[in-house]
Amino acid sequence: MTAHTYPRRVHHPLYVTWKDMHKRCISPNNGAYKYYGARGIRVCERWREFWNFVEDMGERPPGTTLDRIDNTGHYEPSNCRWATQIEQQRNTRNTKMLTYNGETLPLRTWAERIGKDPSSLFQRIKRYGEAGALRASDFQFDGAGET
Repeated sequence: MTAHTYPRRVHHPLYVTWKDMHKRCISPNNGAYKYYGARGIRVCERWREFWNFVEDMGERPPGTTLDRIDNTGHYEPSNCRWATQIEQQRNTRNTKMLTYNGETLPLRTWAERIGKDPSSLFQRIKRYGEAGALRASDFQFDGAGET
């Protein structure tokens, strides 16, 4: 989509997303300001122009919203993506991350991957620490002989 497709930016489907992103970062009267602007989260210079935001982000895929990959980072092309609600819920300051064999993922993602309830991984962390939460035996699956 280009500027020529829409007579005015307010008619563009991404306009409200762009506008709300700015409000969260610059307006102390915005309810979300304390989580964004007050924490120092800013919108990059390039995205102060709506059409640059549209060009960099592209069309929003169905079922997604704007997400900052590093939630301590700014709104900028290298730190933003379109993400599903589940992806966003796993990308918060409160998300427990675990690293196994050099791969860092949310605890809930690891739990799904190994077919365990997330609470069992939390219990392992309490008992053995983060290094003992995941085990090689978690990745040995019946039938196919995969590891």
